[in-house]
Amino acid sequence: MIAQKLHSKSALFYHAVNLIDFKTYWREQAILSRAELSNIEPEYTRFFSDDTDREIEVFDRTFGNLNDLGKYIAKYKSATPNCYGPITLVFNQDVWATMEDIVITKNTITSANPHRITEEELDLVYSLSKGRYWLNRGYTACEVSSSSSKIPFTHLAYIIVDPLVVNAKSLRQYIWEEINAWQAPEKKFYVSAGRLRERSLADIQVPDLYGKLASWAEKLEGRLIVANEPLDNTVPEDLVEWFSALADWKRRILASWLTYTYNGTIRPIQRGQ
Repeated sequence: MIAQKLHSKSALFYHAVNLIDFKTYWREQAILSRAELSNIEPEYTRFFSDDTDREIEVFDRTFGNLNDLGKYIAKYKSATPNCYGPITLVFNQDVWATMEDIVITKNTITSANPHRITEEELDLVYSLSKGRYWLNRGYTACEVSSSSSKIPFTHLAYIIVDPLVVNAKSLRQYIWEEINAWQAPEKKFYVSAGRLRERSLADIQVPDLYGKLASWAEKLEGRLIVANEPLDNTVPEDLVEWFSALADWKRRILASWLTYTYNGTIRPIQRGQ
């Protein structure tokens, strides 16, 4: 079974999310499918793909990745944040046993011809080096989905928060306050301060990149940007050089980040949601 093979390779499960959706997750003590989330929280973060997801009947599946897609911005100048959110939930290898009908695709499941990875191909996805399994080149963007409408927080290992500041307070602090407000005795999962980690951008070549991106997102006010609409005319002057180094597909990711992060994190904080 795919779940057993993933466990044998100590594969982690990553799920990125925005603050308004994280609050619902935390109170439900689980990652939720988009269908489940939208039923509970009417102000959930809308995605460009929502209509397509409904059409191909994957809106009620839970999604994530085999890799932390938000880590590259700390390593490379021509990289973007994870478009799905500034909060990354990281689950240990025991999470796979809680997920039904696991599907792994090399590209997104909503693409015209998604490359579905079989149990046998998983041996090509990972390589063993120095006693640890690593994702091979070409498989770092693999998408994972499950027919389970909820993935419980039981096996949540830690949370990575991007260094985003809104209203002079870090996103990590907003999350910590939410965790403490809802960390009642009946909850099965607890997060210590050490397991709520802020992502380090020590090596990034663009000073205060997240601050500049947040300001840009606020100016755009979260309006939907179609995938083929260029952002060139809206780029802040202090990000022109950084933006020019991004490939077209990375600019589309950036457009999503600017929209989702404003709608799902910045605006809710400003409104006190």
